[in-house]
Amino acid sequence: MSDETIAETMERSEGGAPSEARAPRPITGSVVDQGEWWQQKNGSWIRIDQMSPGHRYNSAAMILRGAATIGFRYSLKALMEAEEHDGGDMEQESLARIADELVNKITKFPREWMMGTPIYRALTAGLTIQGDGTQPWQATRRDPVTGKEADVPPRLVRVCEVPACGCSGEAHA
Repeated sequence: MSDETIAETMERSEGGAPSEARAPRPITGSVVDQGEWWQQKNGSWIRIDQMSPGHRYNSAAMILRGAATIGFRYSLKALMEAEEHDGGDMEQESLARIADELVNKITKFPREWMMGTPIYRALTAGLTIQGDGTQPWQATRRDPVTGKEADVPPRLVRVCEVPACGCSGEAHA
């Protein structure tokens, strides 16, 4: 999705220009069909080209671990869209055949399918994937770009969401 399309969508829906924090999810298709935006845990959106290599590596590993589930949802959507299409018998049969082929591919080879999606390719562009690609770069102890051994920074301590508390967040989990 181009920046112009995002800007138009935001102006129509919210009356404002897009920002990284409120960038829209792709309007048509699925997140796997685009390679420009990534939705973070907190719900905000970030441009993939602005993510650190480690963040991109770990995000790619996460979607590769969930390839079967993501693919199942994606293929169900394709089947429903083919079923709901009312453009004529020939088109209906063609869409149903394409959807069946997609379901077959995703069912048999979900990780290979995921590796071919625009989102995965965008996340892994310029990275050196280690092993099967499902582990975070910290677990492989390899730099996500060069693939050479790297020092792994300590895990971030979770900070409590209660402002007056100040604990690590463990007491309120």
